[in-house]
Amino acid sequence: MSPLFWFRPIFIVLLFAAESFFCFKLKRRKGFAWKFPVCAAACIGLAFAIPYKIDNAVYGAFMFFVLFALTLATGMIVFDEPIKNILFCAIAGYTVQHIASELCEVFNSIMVCYSKYRFDIYDIYVPAKVDTSSFLILTVYAIIYVWVYLTVLKMVVPKVEKYKILQTDNRVVLALAALIVLIDIIMSSIITYLLPYTTLAPLGRNTSFGVMLLLHGYNILCCSLAIILALELPRRRGAENELKLIRQLNHSKKDQYAAAKANIELINMKCHDLKHRTLELLGDRADDSEMKEIRDMIDIYDSAYSTENEALNVVLMEKSLICKHMNINLSVIADGAKLGFMRETDIYALFGNILDNAIEAVCKLDGGRSIGLNIKTANSFLIINAFNEFQGDLKMASGLPQTTKKDARHHGYGLKSVRYIVDKYNGEMTISTKDSIFNLTIAFAEPTVQEPSE
Repeated sequence: MSPLFWFRPIFIVLLFAAESFFCFKLKRRKGFAWKFPVCAAACIGLAFAIPYKIDNAVYGAFMFFVLFALTLATGMIVFDEPIKNILFCAIAGYTVQHIASELCEVFNSIMVCYSKYRFDIYDIYVPAKVDTSSFLILTVYAIIYVWVYLTVLKMVVPKVEKYKILQTDNRVVLALAALIVLIDIIMSSIITYLLPYTTLAPLGRNTSFGVMLLLHGYNILCCSLAIILALELPRRRGAENELKLIRQLNHSKKDQYAAAKANIELINMKCHDLKHRTLELLGDRADDSEMKEIRDMIDIYDSAYSTENEALNVVLMEKSLICKHMNINLSVIADGAKLGFMRETDIYALFGNILDNAIEAVCKLDGGRSIGLNIKTANSFLIINAFNEFQGDLKMASGLPQTTKKDARHHGYGLKSVRYIVDKYNGEMTISTKDSIFNLTIAFAEPTVQEPSE
């Protein structure tokens, strides 16, 4: 038997191993525990059944495409996921396997050129020899595969989860990556079955070695590019869409700020009049406890902040009403005059998101609901510090806590919006957690009254 006879089922196993790196978190269908072994055994059996005695580049590409299609079909049978996700995992796995295979071919080419040893997997006419050289080369092949697979497992696979590649609409990127891999399969077949026996045959050993080495290197580059495209482009698109959404959310704050400002001014004015009218009407007819109750109810609305910054006053008044309703103690020490370098809508969005995040966190607590906000200057820096208690563990990603809500794609933009505004004014933002206290600190160096462009 030639080496290729045994390599086809081995190729299936290697492909399943590489694909498993990317699909281990896919949703499994009922009966996965028995369906996958059955499908894997069927794929290995079919790999043996595929004819291999046709020394042809087109057939070579077709044969490996069929083997790849078998693993793809297995994925569709055992995973309950959209076809694009299964296809992504299959293409990514094939690409990883192909990189390892091409590195093995580079090693084999070096051995052919500079030693008497060789191990041609794709030679269908020469029977496999079992000797010391064969074991040596197979050992090196195994080391190369293990090294490539472990590298991908450590450096590539975590990015699939981190960038949520399978949750994005990556059809264009997937099609591009698939095209690169398809071209690579064809190129590989030409290198394997056509060039050594035609174009390169008359050129001599050294020249043929140089050309083959260059082509194998190009093959590896294509596969690496396919992985980079499949990971990086969705990440960039996601980051661009996220930034666009944050800008839209912040822009919508302009109308919200205008409405909140008008409403609070009207409420304060009406409540101020209501307090005096009530006291005039009741006069001495109400006892002290009734008068205190009436004053407390009216004071809920008649409690405007005076921080020397109108936008900050509005957002503090708005959030304080929510805090009083939720039985949350909001403590504010703020020098609003130092915020003059920021646009009013940015102030409203910045502190609105900070306080919304804190309110959401403390509402999960049974007691001790308190939020602190300090705005002060220190050593030519404007320091904004917000702190509150929280419950549970916070997982950080890119300097921000990850949302605990199930629909993560549509939540978690509050602190991202805060960071966007901080970056807009060249500030620095840090988040720390200790003893169940969430601490957000923002620093602006020597702020001026000059407003940045949008």
